[in-house]
Amino acid sequence: MPRRLTAHLRHARTAPRLARERLADFDHGLPARRLSDAELLVTELVSNAVKYGGAGDIRVTFERDHGRFRTEVVDQGRGFLATRRNRRHVRASGGWGLPLVQKLSDRWGAHADSTHVWFEFAL
Repeated sequence: MPRRLTAHLRHARTAPRLARERLADFDHGLPARRLSDAELLVTELVSNAVKYGGAGDIRVTFERDHGRFRTEVVDQGRGFLATRRNRRHVRASGGWGLPLVQKLSDRWGAHADSTHVWFEFAL
């Protein structure tokens, strides 16, 4: 049976913390190590939404279904083009979010030219 929780968060600095709280409230079924990864990734994506996403609400959806846990983050920004980080810039302070999502999740994606990013873990 699918389980789903959608939270609409105000565009504010508190949004990443509130997203983690919603994750803690959700019946995610993740082991401790994967839960820690999910907390990190949802924090990163919601932080990006706050930083780049415009003034509208941020929608965070957690779903557990068919042996997987999925998180989606959607904001009201103008969209982006995901690019690969160049090794020459490893000391740069920003731009590590999506490579982190790619490394820690089992699957991830971003809808083309949008601000709708998702990641999944197998359960």
